[in-house]
Amino acid sequence: MDRSHQRGFTLVELVAVIALLGIVSVGVFGFIGSSTQVYVNAYERDQLLSDARYVLKRFNRELRGAMPGSVRITESSGFACMEYVPIMTSTQYGDIPVAPEAKADQIELVPLGLSHDSNQYRIYVYPLDSSEVYIDSGNVPDDDNKVAFLGSDANTQPSTDDPAKNMVELVNTSGIPDETHFSDDSPAKRLYVADNPVAFCLENGEIRRYTSYGYMSSLNKGLMGTGVLMAENLVNDLSEPTDTPFRVATTTLQSNAVVQLRLLFERNDQVVVFHNEIHVSNSP
Repeated sequence: MDRSHQRGFTLVELVAVIALLGIVSVGVFGFIGSSTQVYVNAYERDQLLSDARYVLKRFNRELRGAMPGSVRITESSGFACMEYVPIMTSTQYGDIPVAPEAKADQIELVPLGLSHDSNQYRIYVYPLDSSEVYIDSGNVPDDDNKVAFLGSDANTQPSTDDPAKNMVELVNTSGIPDETHFSDDSPAKRLYVADNPVAFCLENGEIRRYTSYGYMSSLNKGLMGTGVLMAENLVNDLSEPTDTPFRVATTTLQSNAVVQLRLLFERNDQVVVFHNEIHVSNSP
């Protein structure tokens, strides 16, 4: 067989082709890798934004229904909590005993539209500061404060002075009528019926919501249970005063409370910082 006309690839040609394929492959895989990383980064950022929007919406919705003077911040080693008292309902009162007037175990108010047969709801008149709100149940009612327990509506009677109002009973922790008086009148004669406190706490990179732990003059996180997870991947440095997640400008005679939030979210080196202000619309 005549082999003089048979041709093939030389070793140099094969090496050159392999080198060119290697260069092309590096470029192609580099492009695919960078495109994938761009997608992953965008996805991670979108997840952070979604988590942040959810918890901020929850803050806005709940705090707008907070009772005046009830928003307080508790900070300690490793955690920061923002606590408030939700309003169940509010109404106008006609007359309440205010020091130095004589004590009474009834007050005159516009009907609440709320059944309180088996519950001793707290009522507040003109609360301006958290120290006037978070009072241990054993100290309610007490002379010269702004809170009392609402008695059973089974004992509610029409007012003899104004048929449009009712005379509602004030009781102690045992449900027994108890005479008391309040420290101040509300300029708008406004009375609030309060629910149990709620707290949002940032700890270990998570925000959790706590309920059903009751009123504490000083918040004790060890007595609050585990809470419900609301957000994660937070990186606020709680040891830095400038990095605190919660601030509050408290209620005054001229203005309502403003809550300031500063939340830092991080996920796979993607960092998002949220600043938000929430106006607590209810006034004393």
